Amino acid sequence: MIRALLFAGILFACAKLAAAADRDTEFLDRARVATEKYQDQPNAILDGYRPIGRDFPGMGEHWVRIGILFDSRIEAEHPEFLTYISVSGKPKLVGLAYALPLLPGEPVPDLPAGKNAWHDHFRSIDDETMVPHHHHTGTADDEPRITMLHVWIWAPNPDGIFAADNWAIPYMRLGMTPPDQAPRAAALALSLASGGADYFSMSIDAAGPPTKKQRTKIDAAFDRARSAVDRSIREKDLDKLSAIWMELWKAIDASISAQAREQLRTVLPHW
Repeated sequence: MIRALLFAGILFACAKLAAAADRDTEFLDRARVATEKYQDQPNAILDGYRPIGRDFPGMGEHWVRIGILFDSRIEAEHPEFLTYISVSGKPKLVGLAYALPLLPGEPVPDLPAGKNAWHDHFRSIDDETMVPHHHHTGTADDEPRITMLHVWIWAPNPDGIFAADNWAIPYMRLGMTPPDQAPRAAALALSLASGGADYFSMSIDAAGPPTKKQRTKIDAAFDRARSAVDRSIREKDLDKLSAIWMELWKAIDASISAQAREQLRTVLPHW
């Protein structure tokens, strides 16, 4: 009897997982068909999407359609955000993001991808797309927030189609094919060749403004790393790129205070 109940439970769980997979596939198929036209960015402009905030090394530039952001609906065909990067001077659509404003205590949606795929933002849209870190502390039980789901249907993502960041992007910006199982540090180093240094420098400032002497050392470390990355790009040596990244942050850690180092790890949690 117990074996029969366990077997029935396993079958039920498998059926539930299969149904969820089918649901996600259907959602993604609808999103892909509806947003293919936005690979031509003027079509996005005609439909009301506008750029907002800065260009993030691991996410690209957000384009928001304010008119649907507050309609309290998640529809595959109508993402609240599009994400673009520049490749050879031309905009390339790499992903979508769905967003929903929530009141204190309201749960995130079950669909698509399940609750764990969504992440919360507790500041304004302008703040969230300007600050040099993607996630903010807050409590869903007592603060209003915007919950967001990234969907990378127009670019590969080594961390999965629903991950918040996409570290294949630094390769794509440089016209390179992202290698399988590439070290994260190599992608981070490559981002220095396409504007990433400014982002990481802002992150250091957010952790605690450095002194003039510290800033001189930090800028010199970034200059050395950028030059080394430029030399290594042609070789496509991932181990060398990873080493450049590690050396950069060793130099930065030695240039800032212990308090700033600790704060930096909260500003940049993926270190």
